[in-house]
Amino acid sequence: MAINDVFGPDGGTLSQKTFTVDLTPQCDGETSTFTMPEVYRSGSLMVYWNGLRMRAASITETSVTTFTLSVTPASVDTLLVDYKRG
Repeated sequence: MAINDVFGPDGGTLSQKTFTVDLTPQCDGETSTFTMPEVYRSGSLMVYWNGLRMRAASITETSVTTFTLSVTPASVDTLLVDYKRG
């Protein structure tokens, strides 16, 4: 008996689907390290600070769920992140 869809819809490869998370609640004018709600794939982060995409050189991946920015967003700023699941 065959097992149907054992690796999910992507057939055993890593998903190419991009997810978006709003990390604005973590912006406080003091924090430059942010925590993702789940494990992300290394190199897949696309960070948008107030709607502008940040350069990869401004983002340091510190673990599989956290990253640090070269800037410190203020409490009135927005921070959205597109990523692929790890």
